[in-house]
Amino acid sequence: MLKQPAWPFPSAVGALQTLRTNKHGQPLDMRPENQTSEDIQQLLAMFKLPHPPKMLKQVHGRNVIELSTEPDTHNYALADACWTRQPGVLCSIMTADCLPILVSNRQATLVAAIHCGWRSLAAGIITEVFEQLQCPADDLIIWLGPCISAAVYQVGPDLIEQFLSQTNVPELRDCFINDPHAQGKYLADLHGIAMKQWQRLGATDIHASEQCTIRDNDLYYSWRAEKTSARMASMIWLKP
Repeated sequence: MLKQPAWPFPSAVGALQTLRTNKHGQPLDMRPENQTSEDIQQLLAMFKLPHPPKMLKQVHGRNVIELSTEPDTHNYALADACWTRQPGVLCSIMTADCLPILVSNRQATLVAAIHCGWRSLAAGIITEVFEQLQCPADDLIIWLGPCISAAVYQVGPDLIEQFLSQTNVPELRDCFINDPHAQGKYLADLHGIAMKQWQRLGATDIHASEQCTIRDNDLYYSWRAEKTSARMASMIWLKP
């Protein structure tokens, strides 16, 4: 939990990626029902969070919600992304193999957090966030967090066809390569898909984590590796 990425965001933007353990090496599960007051108080103190994180009811879709104030409770919206222009309002999402994306603009006047499994990527959640932000693409700074990597994310041809049919972007097929160890199977690159989608919108300042939730399972929860329901959280906010 202590070691954080070298964040690419302006100094007026705060960000946090939790790991699978707290500072004492004990399990840290960010699902609302498993958050402990001690862990939340530690996060507030260590990372100067503006308020305790409140979690969306994530449904692997393209719903995006704007936050103008701190949410009153967990599961406050059926959505997979949130954004704000208000300082002191925390945007949070949860993952355990899916791709977390954090976004700010260069002027530090807006931030967003996006939960990206293949379904939400296929549904166009990145485009939906971009359209709601109403910000020039070349003003955005985008961080693609740790997720299941292309080296181990095995999928079948049916998933690929469904994905390409929904997105109608043939060049995204390049993000699915033949699995050399399993005939008829493919390896999916969530980072590559998200990066191509952002680039099609005109974004250029994109930073990708090199960590994988399966290969670095000592740091991160992985649903595929463990069938765990525990989750990490990715958070971003405008400092008050």
